[in-house]
Order: sequence, then structure tokens, then C-alpha cells
Amino acid sequence: MRAPDIKKFETLQKSLEQILDLLKGNKVKGIRIHGPLGIGKTTIMLNLNNHEQVSKMFDIVIWLKVSKEGSNENLSRKCLQQDIVQRLQLKMGDTGNVDEVAQRILMELKDKNYLLLLDDVKDDIDLYEIGIPYSNNRSKIVLTTRLHHVCSSMVKKEIKLTYLSTDEAWKMFQDVLGSPKLVENPEIGPLAWRVCRECGGLPLLIEKVANTFKLKNDMYLWSEGLNSWRMWPEKECQGIREIYKLLKFCYDDLDEDRQKKCFLYGALYPEDIDININSLLECWAAEDLLGNDHGKTKTSVMIARCILNRLMNVSLLEEAISMLISLKNLYLNECKDLMELPSDIGELAQLEALDIRGSGVNNIPPHIEKLIHLRRLLVSFTKLRNGNATQEVAFGYNMISKLSRLEELVIDMKTPEQWSNEVVENIIKEVASLKELEILNFCISNKVVDFIKLVNMNLCICLSEATSLQSFMERSSGRNIQSIRFFQIFIGCQNLGHPEIPDFVKYERYIKYCNGAGSNFPTLDVLAQANAFELVNHKDIKHLSDFGIASMKKVLGCLVESCDTIETIVGTVDSAEPVLPNLEDLYIKNLPRMMRSKNGFKNYLPSVHRSRIEATL
Repeated sequence: MRAPDIKKFETLQKSLEQILDLLKGNKVKGIRIHGPLGIGKTTIMLNLNNHEQVSKMFDIVIWLKVSKEGSNENLSRKCLQQDIVQRLQLKMGDTGNVDEVAQRILMELKDKNYLLLLDDVKDDIDLYEIGIPYSNNRSKIVLTTRLHHVCSSMVKKEIKLTYLSTDEAWKMFQDVLGSPKLVENPEIGPLAWRVCRECGGLPLLIEKVANTFKLKNDMYLWSEGLNSWRMWPEKECQGIREIYKLLKFCYDDLDEDRQKKCFLYGALYPEDIDININSLLECWAAEDLLGNDHGKTKTSVMIARCILNRLMNVSLLEEAISMLISLKNLYLNECKDLMELPSDIGELAQLEALDIRGSGVNNIPPHIEKLIHLRRLLVSFTKLRNGNATQEVAFGYNMISKLSRLEELVIDMKTPEQWSNEVVENIIKEVASLKELEILNFCISNKVVDFIKLVNMNLCICLSEATSLQSFMERSSGRNIQSIRFFQIFIGCQNLGHPEIPDFVKYERYIKYCNGAGSNFPTLDVLAQANAFELVNHKDIKHLSDFGIASMKKVLGCLVESCDTIETIVGTVDSAEPVLPNLEDLYIKNLPRMMRSKNGFKNYLPSVHRSRIEATL
């Protein structure tokens, strides 16, 4: 079931966590969630229904909507039984006997560890009469109600919900408003704060009012809306006053009379049912609510759609659980005007591929954590010129490791500035935890092209510095360099370039190291696996062997170019170990201090009887 995300709201999240802790123990069988209308009782129940921990604790979760809007009573025994029968997928035939149905439900549940969620209970309820067995196992019951005396006999613990704190209410108001520019406006910002404060920390009211005000882009419209708010009559019935204020305000704020009539027509439908859009629009037209000539069908449809969108924008009509429940591939690449993914995307439970490259979406939203079948994720990010560490954290790379079934990941970071090393390190850490990953393309587009690409254990890496490579190798537990048959690694090169060793294609493991300094090669364990090594424009070593002879045993082909301080390929060696024992081809270019005698190379490479040496000094 679709549930609003409450992780950012401590007041709601703490209540949810408290309930989860109670469900884990054996002492409390019945829990009552109590609070006024619109405070978030059903929201917490929805999150409970969908929670991963709950699915592990119980064999089955049964959700019952116990009452309907406008009624002071619970639904009939028969209605509740019908919902349970449907949830349990029982075949009851033509029987209408409630006692027989209760017995059938009882038999089905008696050996099951169940969680029963009862939403909006108005009066005491006899569960055994419906067919819910009294069980000594770990089965539990959680109910919501506005009346704190309800079902006291079955309740051992009550969770009383409180209003959102001032900070939480303001955060929620801004989230729903969805426009930082409005809040940052020095004229509108103070008015927005006052409107939010008038909502009194009631989540439902905050959502509805913010949805109404977000369409106002002028200080005078905000001021007028705030003034009209204060003139509403008040009803003193507990829990109704806020919602009455909400509905009155949103209703009065509609632009024209036909919008109001269409909304009132929608109110005729029973609560909690999905309204077919085409049928609703046809009924509006048939009732002459659209105010246009019947002969102009296209005009009628256009007007009706506009009214429908208006009512949805101000939350007087709610969009229904998505019909695309079987969607597997969603490509939104190059949709530049798409600035964010809606939370509903988490409902696409069967989604396997998501491509948002080139869109306006500049983060990995937390909603995709629910996409447990996602195998391919392709994203691109742009860091603004005034970007900071906060923005780097905000793009949500911590979601990557939660997609455990990911097989292909493409991250293209298009930015005029270099992303911080910390961010790159963290992304590598996230990627390294993906055990199913077969294809990785991680690119930072800048003056230096940085990317890591892994395709079916074929690795291609280009990095401006080697620290990220080291981290990738260290963090990739179970996927070390020995397990990768083919790799090409470019470190410090100004562009991807091309391997300069002739016939480089015959080498399966290749490293090119450019513009380095010092004798400490950054990743000796990687070098030890290479069979081709290219050193270009190194600053201050005198001998290639300064990197460590033991790390170059597998090198078959080697190229050294434009290293001004190199004097010899191999310096004085005391070890009995053979030097570069498998070297076959050596290419040297532009080494001004190198000995010019080709015969001298073999004095330094005594074991290289098969080598072909080409020198351009």
C-alpha cells in the first residue's frame, strides 16, 4: 500500500519505531494509536504495513478499514469478513452465513502468526465473532482511533500521537510547497511561515494548505489567502475544526463556480474507492457542470481535464495506488524539464531498468530503495558552480548500496568543478558492496576524464589520481584484481588517450601511469598483476625498478617515455630474484639521461634474452 515517507519527521518516525519495538516482544499483544483527525495515524499504519521488519516478523499482515467517513459506527460484521476473505484469498462459494465465514477464517488463521491492522475504529469490536482467533503465538493487533477508550479489553499499550514540532511542520510545509524560491522571497517567506503556523502542526492540514498556496506566486495572493483563513467560522467538535477550516479555505480558493460544483459532485462518491477519471468527466458534462456547448466534445474534455488538474493540485481530489504495477523499464533520459521523481515511483515494484540521464533530476531519490527488482540504473548529475558539500551529500549516493540486485550502474557526473575526493570515495564504497554488479560506468567529466567501467569482469579505469583506484580495490571484497581477467587502467593522464605500446591488444592487463612523482607506486598489488606497463612524464625516479622489482614479474611489454630523470631501466640489484623475468618488448622514448648504447640494456636486464628493445633517445 502506498505510504508517505516519514523518515524526515522525527515525531512520526519515533512513534513508528516505538510500535516496531513493541511488536518484537511478547508482552504486548494489542496496541492502540490514538490522536485527532489528520495527525498521521493512518500514515503510520501504512508505513507499518509496508515495513521490512514487519514482513519478517509475521506470516501475514491483514489491513481492515473499520469505518467509513460520516459514520459513527464500525462497518458490519459481514463487510469486515468480506475484506478478510479477500485478503486471505479464500474461496467461500455462495455462502452468506456469517458464522460459517467466521469459522472458515478461524481455521485459516489458527496456526498463522498474523498482524491485524484496524484503521479508524469507532466502537468496540468482537474479533472472535468475525473469525479472528485468540492466539498464544506472536500474533498482534494494532488499531487507530480518535476515541481513546475504544477496544480497551484488547489493548495493552497506547501510543498517543502528538502534533509536529514547529521545525518539522515548517520542513513539511516547504517540502509540499516544492519551491525554495517562494520561501526565499523576502516578501512571501514571512507570510509562508505564518500560514504554516496557522496549521498547528497537523500533517494533513499542512499538506492540503501547502498544496493550495504553492500555486500563489505573488505576495498579494499570499496575504489575501492568510486573511481569508482567519475569517473562517470555527466548529468546536474535536478534530473537525481543522479539517473544516481546510475544506472551507480550499473550496473558497477555487477560481470559478464550475470548479466548486465539480468538487461537490466528487464528494458524492464513497470514501476509499477509486473513481474512474473518464466516468467522472462524463458525469460532469452530463450534469451541465462544465458550462459549455454539448456539441463541442473536445472543448468539454479540455475544460474537464483542466478542472480535474486544478482539484488535484490543491489536494481536493487525491490521485489513486499507480496502475503501472507491472512496468519493468522506464526511460526518462533527456527529459530536461523533469526536476524530480515523485515518491510514487517506489510503487513500481516490478521495475527493472531506470534511466534518468540528461534529465533535470539531480539526485538519487530515497524512493528507489523500494525498487527491489531494479537491475539497471543510469543517472547523471551536475554540480552547480556554487555547489558545496551539502549538495554533494544531497544527491543521494547512499541509496546505491540498497539496490542489492543491481547488475548495471552508470553514473555520469557532469560538472564544471571537481567533485571532492570524499564524495568519490563514498560512491566507490557504495558500488563495491554490490555483489551482483556486472557493468559499471562511473564517469566524472572535467578537464581530466575520470571513470571506472566494469563490464563482465572487464575493467577500464581512468583516474586523475590513484587513491580512488586503491579504494576501489580495497573495498571490492570478493572482487579483487586477481579475479579480473582484463583491465586497462589510466592514472594521471590528461585524457583517456590510447595505449602507446605497439600491438597493445595482445596484453590482457594494462597500466598507463602519467605525470607521477616519487618512487612509491600507488597500487603495487595492481601493478603486480599487469602484463603491460607504460610510464609517461614521471618526475623524479632514476630507475624503473625503483617501483619494486617484485611488483613487475608479470610484465611482458613496457614503454617508458619523457621521464627526464630516468638514467637506467634497472638500477643496482642485490637480490637473486630475476629482474623483469617475463619482459619481451621494451620501448623507450625521449629519455635524455638514458644511456645511448642499446647493448647496455642487457647488462641491466640479464634475463631478457628474448626482449625486443626499441629506443628513441
